[in-house]
Amino acid sequence: MISVIHLAEQLASKRIPIMLVADDQILPESCPVRAQLGADIASTWALHTGQQYHVATPEKTAVLLVGPSGQLDLYSQHPIVLSGVSVPGTLLKKWVGVLWDCELTFIPFLEDMIKVARAAFRPLCALARDGLAPLAEVGSAMRAKVDSALFYGSMFLFLVPEAQLRLVNLQFEFERCLLGAPKWLPEVLLRSSGGWEMSWGDQLIYDALAFLAELWCCEASMLVRTVWSAAQEYQGRTFAWASRQSLLELQLPEIFDCAEWSAFLRDGTPALAIYKSRLKTFLCARSIQLWKATLVSSSSAQPAILSWQFPCSAGARLLAAGFLSSLVDADALDSFRLYLGVCSALKNKSCPLCGSSHSGHAHVLAVCPAVMGPRCIFLSSVDSVFASRLEEAPPGDWPTAILNPHLDIQRLIRAVRYTADIMDALRLH
Repeated sequence: MISVIHLAEQLASKRIPIMLVADDQILPESCPVRAQLGADIASTWALHTGQQYHVATPEKTAVLLVGPSGQLDLYSQHPIVLSGVSVPGTLLKKWVGVLWDCELTFIPFLEDMIKVARAAFRPLCALARDGLAPLAEVGSAMRAKVDSALFYGSMFLFLVPEAQLRLVNLQFEFERCLLGAPKWLPEVLLRSSGGWEMSWGDQLIYDALAFLAELWCCEASMLVRTVWSAAQEYQGRTFAWASRQSLLELQLPEIFDCAEWSAFLRDGTPALAIYKSRLKTFLCARSIQLWKATLVSSSSAQPAILSWQFPCSAGARLLAAGFLSSLVDADALDSFRLYLGVCSALKNKSCPLCGSSHSGHAHVLAVCPAVMGPRCIFLSSVDSVFASRLEEAPPGDWPTAILNPHLDIQRLIRAVRYTADIMDALRLH
């Protein structure tokens, strides 16, 4: 350690700018001479500290040339040397699914992002498929994976035509995989089980517009603010153009058109957090409104779901409230409500449990004699008001009352236990 510090003191007059991105090092320079000087210092430092550079593999280390494409041939004649090895030059730099070319335009590569996301989600889908973890826990882990695997660098992904639609379709794909749902199950019902506040397409819009607001809130003296201000004049499909178009389409103001902006300029009163909160609230409401409209127009929508004000997951509610022991039962409620797995037999004309000519949710929940025991236990375990309401209600009202994740949390715990008992009875048949 002492020798390293001594070396640092010796090289203090030869400092070079290095940008660290995760475990990668980037040496930004504006001319080959300074780039080679920086490479020499880096080589000396590596020699004394035992650090090694993967110079022999162009995929790991390369000199990115920004400027006329003809300079690649010129560079190949006089390449930068790092640790005694010539570093290959390139006009393209792949970075998290984004290709950055020598003309300083970003060409988002959406397919790469989707491949990265699928690879990240595959182990989670396996957990759900094999029943090794409750769907609520897997879904919570999947949401964490979404931000890290799919929305990293979302301002670039935002520029891809139809990116929002592709992300929504990808979200349905993963939800279908997690639930083990067949292709015939409508996507609007998948979302009712996933319980998303907003779709991944709307999440992309939010991330991009929130980033836009952050740019305007940077201090005027900062380089990023200077570059961003200048970027407003560039033509073509730039982030400045795309974000403005999105705001116009949504009829939303820029952050500097909001009332809080004046206070921010006057005395530094925080405006960004207020703007982002308002933006998220608007996009969530818009996403839910679209889901509700699609649900109402769907021929397969069930009355038990049509009564909901927003998509909600019983498992997610129980997980948030800390009732971990009920999460597996919550999976049973979703399977029962959507006729998945062994519950698909309930779509037959006759009941698979008692042989009655009636079947479906209402029959099994309210009158099927094969589940009389679990039904009595359920009615005796819930509060007297809810029990009386169910006993007086016709069978057709039972699914709406019981298969509702918006229930009071104690009622929901008893409801998911009841549906889990019904699932157990179906498995025996």
